[in-house]
Amino acid sequence: MTAKGKQKKFVFNRGFLFFWKSNLVLFLAILFLYINNSSWSEEGGSVLLVLALMWEALILLLSIIDSVKAKRAESLKL
Repeated sequence: MTAKGKQKKFVFNRGFLFFWKSNLVLFLAILFLYINNSSWSEEGGSVLLVLALMWEALILLLSIIDSVKAKRAESLKL
């Protein structure tokens, strides 16, 4: 088989780096929002939790797509 036939279908490293960096940005954003915690309404904490969980699901989906896309980009190079 040629080298092209042995290419990986899923590149874990690139997706993991995207996941790590985007989680760091999400953590910093939540940290900045919690600075003003004393002036929130009573249900502000639960709204922030739902927002963070939705962003985390999106980050996970995008990191999986980035892992697959990295393989596709490598296969398009000649």
